[in-house]
Amino acid sequence: MGKKSDNLEALVKEDFSKLSFYSQNDTLEVKPDCDNKSIYDLEYDAIHSCEDGSNVYYFNCCITIDLIERNAVWKNVRLNDEYHGKGWGGELIRAGESLFKKLGIQTAYVDTNVNKPFWESRGYKASFKILDNKGKKNFYQHVYETISSMSFYKGEDITISHDNKKCFFASYSS
Repeated sequence: MGKKSDNLEALVKEDFSKLSFYSQNDTLEVKPDCDNKSIYDLEYDAIHSCEDGSNVYYFNCCITIDLIERNAVWKNVRLNDEYHGKGWGGELIRAGESLFKKLGIQTAYVDTNVNKPFWESRGYKASFKILDNKGKKNFYQHVYETISSMSFYKGEDITISHDNKKCFFASYSS
């Protein structure tokens, strides 16, 4: 790994090791994108060791961070059903957003429609959240405002996502 990703990995490990559910068994990996060296994929797995020596992966997330575009994508956050309601999802989101702010990330968004009420309760309206509104509006704000201002728009949910290749998708439904 290059110097930038080494620093990023150290920062991620420092922040995520503070999670209340974090254990020494957990895995955390920061990988640079093969095609674009400003993009990193962060993969975190919370692991519980069983008495029989096996491991159970009960909580994981994947995040893509683009240091040039200054955005982050929550690609996957999954928690086994028996652990729901403990506040761990919200804790992970707060830790991630704290990390994003340290990295100068301005926009974070969700690349999934799974558990929309959870994401909306954390401020991800239309699947994105503005973390730093300094300067001009970004693409997500423009798309959201454009669709919501159209005469046929009747207050439906708007989802905005992209595929890391500058292809953006916007959909809305009631």
